[in-house]
Amino acid sequence: MTIKPGLHLDITNEDYHAAEGISSSFLKKWATSTPAHATAEKEWGDSPTLQIGTAVHAMVLEPEKDLVLEGPDNRRGKAWTEFKEQAAFLGKTPLTSGDFARCKAMADALMSNHECASLLTDKDRICEASVFSKDKTTKQIIKARPDLYIQKKKIVVDVKTCQDASPNGFAKQLHNLGYYIQAAFYKKVMESQGLPVEKFVFLCVEKEPPYACLPHILDKEYMEIGMSRVEHTLEEIMHCRATKIYPTGWPKVNIISPPNWD
Repeated sequence: MTIKPGLHLDITNEDYHAAEGISSSFLKKWATSTPAHATAEKEWGDSPTLQIGTAVHAMVLEPEKDLVLEGPDNRRGKAWTEFKEQAAFLGKTPLTSGDFARCKAMADALMSNHECASLLTDKDRICEASVFSKDKTTKQIIKARPDLYIQKKKIVVDVKTCQDASPNGFAKQLHNLGYYIQAAFYKKVMESQGLPVEKFVFLCVEKEPPYACLPHILDKEYMEIGMSRVEHTLEEIMHCRATKIYPTGWPKVNIISPPNWD
């Protein structure tokens, strides 16, 4: 399915993922692993971890839509199967009662934090919009779906559930998981369609009590580093698609030496 370039407010999450185009998730996986691993990984699914993240997003970004359904205590047996089918029919995210309570606690923590709540409730916010474009250099279709965009303030907001929302803890996660690459990719896609991005904010909330949360803003230097990675990765994807070769880049044999404990 091909969607024309521009900002789209009426595309579902499922249709966005089904539509043609390189997403931030795919590009980030490519940049932080190998072409072989990126192309082998299923980009979209319904694992419990993904469902928890989706539920928290729904609770803080679109609470009026009531997109999360509370179900049985566990994910086993006929009761869960029937509940999951009901949730799919209603277009809602299915959660066990325990996971629902945990997601509600995370959402409440975000809304109780003044800095987080002020962004999540901004009167000019646009939630879960989809942006499609074509990269001028590689001619590939690229797409982005920011959690929240405030055009007047030129801010993109991304909600992250994480193990450690502290300054040092999330900084490590941001680097290891390539979130700075995601931010730069969003900026590239959106600005190509006339949607300026001057600030990228990660609203982070921990998955366990006390559900501590903290906004993290990517600085200009980190954004530039991310953009360089984005451009390089897009060119690498173009080359691999042209040759139909997706290597790991690993040596034929790896020699392991003892670590230097000093």
